[in-house]
Amino acid sequence: MKFSTRLVALMLMSFATVAVSHAETKGELKFEGAIQQNYAQTATPVVVTTEGNVVVTGVQIKSQQLGSFVAMATKELPSSPSWKVEITGGRSIVNAIVADNNGGVFIGGNFNEKITLGDITLTGRSSVSYAKTNGFVAHIDKDGKVVSAKAICVKANPDMLSNFSDSYSDGDKVYCSLNSLAFANGKLYAGIIFTDVLESGNLSVTTGNWNLISWGMGVGSDADFVAAELDQTSLEATAFPVLFGGPGTYADANYMGFNVESAQLVGDGNNLYIACTVGGYSSKGVLKVNNEQKAEASFYYAGNLNGIYLVKVDMATNDVVSKAYDGEYGWSPNTSSLVQPGVAALSVEGDNLYVGGSFYQHLPFDKSVTAVGNTDLFFASLKKDDLSLNKAVVSAYDEKTAGDDNEEKFSGFSISGGKLDIFGAVSSRQDAYSTTETISTPLQFTTDDFSTSTSLTSQTVEDYTTGVAKSGNYTYYAKLSSGQTDMYYQYTEDDGTGIQTLKQDSKNDDTVYNMQGIKLRAPQKGLNIIGGKVVLVK
Repeated sequence: MKFSTRLVALMLMSFATVAVSHAETKGELKFEGAIQQNYAQTATPVVVTTEGNVVVTGVQIKSQQLGSFVAMATKELPSSPSWKVEITGGRSIVNAIVADNNGGVFIGGNFNEKITLGDITLTGRSSVSYAKTNGFVAHIDKDGKVVSAKAICVKANPDMLSNFSDSYSDGDKVYCSLNSLAFANGKLYAGIIFTDVLESGNLSVTTGNWNLISWGMGVGSDADFVAAELDQTSLEATAFPVLFGGPGTYADANYMGFNVESAQLVGDGNNLYIACTVGGYSSKGVLKVNNEQKAEASFYYAGNLNGIYLVKVDMATNDVVSKAYDGEYGWSPNTSSLVQPGVAALSVEGDNLYVGGSFYQHLPFDKSVTAVGNTDLFFASLKKDDLSLNKAVVSAYDEKTAGDDNEEKFSGFSISGGKLDIFGAVSSRQDAYSTTETISTPLQFTTDDFSTSTSLTSQTVEDYTTGVAKSGNYTYYAKLSSGQTDMYYQYTEDDGTGIQTLKQDSKNDDTVYNMQGIKLRAPQKGLNIIGGKVVLVK
């Protein structure tokens, strides 16, 4: 989404014989209210439910507090939503949304201290830092009722408190971030970045720890990534089956400085796919599946999050494919130390896995490609079976023309046939610390044939596209106005006349879709598409 981020749904239908053309933008669902500028261009996930309705998310100011919302409309996006759930208090951000099987949605994100969703209030840790947050997950039914919600919190590592009582802070050094939700093998998973001790019910998992006092970097905790299996009724974590992070202790120099700072998780049949950005000096991390170590990844001086780790886990068999792409960061006096690239979008379609985000200095997928300015946006296609690279393109846009302290943010993409659109923005890092100085430019990068193109065409656009979702021949866009004062949602409809055919996964011939092209976990009453054939379920 982050993007946040954030999940981007790819189109499940393709046109076999003609190029797709787009009709004029149709429909508009709009929400007015001041958007706090240091959350400008925050990704806003969008999803289409099993009943064909569109559920949108966004950031808003309510009673002078930053909050967020979730709202439902029909696929034509009328001017007012069918229902709206406001998430108040706690600087909440919605990072992820997935459809359930009954017309509702699961959402997940971050908050600070306390939030209220419908009739449910969640309490977590409090911090002065916007990055030191709690995670949350909630289930909203098709009528807009919040039927369940759960806070996901961490606590300080007692070992670190004991050994570094003077320099290790119980409040500022611990946090977690729920950044993605996905289904695999019929189960719901949450992707969580966390430090220290993550707890849910009677379960707990602990990150590795590092101590770099001798390097002048203070004492801190690693951030690791975990895929938590969630009970779909209570939303409690029932297991932490996948863990990627530093296994070392504060005294273990072999694993010092390992840090996962951005990550995304998607599902496809029995498989979970994970993409993480990794930072740290001579970092090493291990991948564990159901407590069994499956792989160890090494990153040489990954520095500002320039290493990317990709994982495919078959949740039915525990089989794993993993691959590390290292960008070989090197310190330079001519680039901003405040730039923090990362993975912003991850999606799987057909035989391909798509990953998008921004990078610093050297592109991890091709070290000969260097960023122009401080950062560049990238978009890559990989073979989902072995995670080898098919194709990668970069923005090559010089955002330093607006000042040294700028970065390019990735907020979403749309791919239809061979046409690729990448949405992002150039924004000042001042946005994270001050609302008085903002340098921000919405951008769009396009290629008409992603399979062969080596370059992208850039253009400045009027408003910020912060989220994209596709369903059948509809494409939905979440927009933030250039003045950052309101959010609106629009759609386009492909008007090509070619024959629409469902792309089939060669390894999942029993994959089930509804007639709108939305993947289902099980056949439903009525017409279904199973294995590429229309089947009537009575």
